[in-house]
Amino acid sequence: MTGLRGADAAVQALEELGVKHVFGLPGRWILPFYDALSNSRIDHISMYDERSAAHAADGYARASGKVGVCIATSGPGAMGLTLGIATAYKDHSPVLAFTGQLPSKRAHPASPEYFEMHTFFQPITKKSTLISSADEAYSVVINAHREAISGCPGPVHLSFPEDSQTAFSKAGKPASPFRAEPPKFSIEEVANLLLSATKPLILAGRGVLHARAESLLVKAAEHLRIPVATTLAARGAIPEEHLLCLGPTGIRGSHEANRAMNESDFVLALGCSLSPLTMRFKKPFRLLQVDIEPRHFNENYADRFIQADARDFLEALLQLNPQSKQPWIQGGRQTYPRVDSLSMRFAKAIASMHSDSTFVLDIGQHTIWLLYAIKALKPLKLIFSHGMATMGFALPAAIGAKLAQSEDELVAVMGDGGLYTSLQNLLVLRDLKLPMVIYVFNNRGYGLIRQAQEQLFKKIYAVEFKEQSVAKVAEAIGLKAVQVEAPEALDPRSLKNVEEPILVELFTPPEDRVPIYR
Repeated sequence: MTGLRGADAAVQALEELGVKHVFGLPGRWILPFYDALSNSRIDHISMYDERSAAHAADGYARASGKVGVCIATSGPGAMGLTLGIATAYKDHSPVLAFTGQLPSKRAHPASPEYFEMHTFFQPITKKSTLISSADEAYSVVINAHREAISGCPGPVHLSFPEDSQTAFSKAGKPASPFRAEPPKFSIEEVANLLLSATKPLILAGRGVLHARAESLLVKAAEHLRIPVATTLAARGAIPEEHLLCLGPTGIRGSHEANRAMNESDFVLALGCSLSPLTMRFKKPFRLLQVDIEPRHFNENYADRFIQADARDFLEALLQLNPQSKQPWIQGGRQTYPRVDSLSMRFAKAIASMHSDSTFVLDIGQHTIWLLYAIKALKPLKLIFSHGMATMGFALPAAIGAKLAQSEDELVAVMGDGGLYTSLQNLLVLRDLKLPMVIYVFNNRGYGLIRQAQEQLFKKIYAVEFKEQSVAKVAEAIGLKAVQVEAPEALDPRSLKNVEEPILVELFTPPEDRVPIYR
């Protein structure tokens, strides 16, 4: 690569890594990189703000299992990425973020738009690096991509000064070796605990999906005749119609999974960090946590720990000799708290109509209604911001997810508050003509916060909207939109296998509620 500009070397690395789409917004200090992109085979998706670019790259990564790439300039552009990158970090989504930077000679706190961005991004990424010269641009990008996808995935940030983008490399530098040796572990302790338990339970987390070990999870559960609960983020790791699947556990979990967590005398937690959302009830009698990343070990709930990749660990479990006994609790049917409301009826109708679709959910009351209504039969079919609870995530993430899996039917669901937070992305949908259905629960306010205020303070404040139609806004932008007042009016003939984006506004009462746990 001798004679290439640093920007060209970085883009060449992305091409060789198989990157097909990137999401971004150009700015002064990333323009050489954009010039290199314009000469490449990579498709740049122009977003209208940097946060949306990060969410779109995140959605692309979650739907495909590959690295999503986003780009911004220095200063305000880089700062705009941070909420989207933090969302990806909390949910272990592999995103590679490029931000421009002022030339090295102007790298001073007094310079407009300057912050030391590679330091700024460190708390919300697996790694944040400054590309200090054109010579290292290619190898840094190669290694950053590998870092994002290896072990426990997560976002990686590269700060790219303008002079490193425009300078010519003096000598071709191959990527330095990247070795991620799988940790060694012993299965003997697990065998003793697992096979001696009378009520064993596997708790599967998103680490199983990252390891692409879903089929091994099913085989191990069937081989050992052990029921499986999942975290919310791992729903679909085992089909929820499977007779060993109890569904998700925790605050928004099924009755069956939460009962099993309460009664089990040994829980094998595989690839999950044991957040309070998952561990709703008392500490299990015995819990062994298995994770590729030791920093996820949680002493609040686990009393034993093993560092291991989920795939390697499940393969080892298949070597154990099971005892001849039947599962102590039956799965295949998950029940949730009973909610009787128009909004819940809408959620059930949507879940039933789009049972084979990929769902991208925003955050709000509608999230809970849909989580209760959906039956997850495949992995990577339920995408939402579970770790950060970021409102405005669904619409840009759905754009990325649809580009990643263009053949899959995709449904985005959000509240009116979430739509207003990301309204500009309707323009992207219009421009790209991506076929998907966007359902918007219009209850004229921030419903979940309104409900919490009423419970905590017996009044509401600053959470209500004036009456306005999101369908009319979508139509003004140039999208097809319809308004629906009853679930029976949802027409599968016009909402299944759509060939263009369509927004469906669902009018729901502000009084509709979800169960709240404190």
